Amino acid sequence: SIVAPSISIPENQRIPFPKIVGRVVVSDRIPGSKIKLYGKGVDQEPKGIFKINENSGEVSVTKALDREAIPSYQLQVETTDENGKTIEGPVDLEILVID
Repeated sequence: SIVAPSISIPENQRIPFPKIVGRVVVSDRIPGSKIKLYGKGVDQEPKGIFKINENSGEVSVTKALDREAIPSYQLQVETTDENGKTIEGPVDLEILVID
């Protein structure tokens, strides 16, 4: 199963980026499967703010965030096989931008 705890990120962080801000855990993971992240801030505008290591599940932020502009992000996590077919998910991952 996929465990995606909420992640809180302080706004206006300084370089260097990317910064690891959290982790998604997949128990009983099938060998060769990949962890994928979707939603606003990943593959929807504003694109590329968040990324996930498809093997370890580490979630990173790629630039400083502004709480006044976007106070939270609602992302989805899933696991896929080597052909891209969904094995499990999507599971919601909430990212909160804090002062």
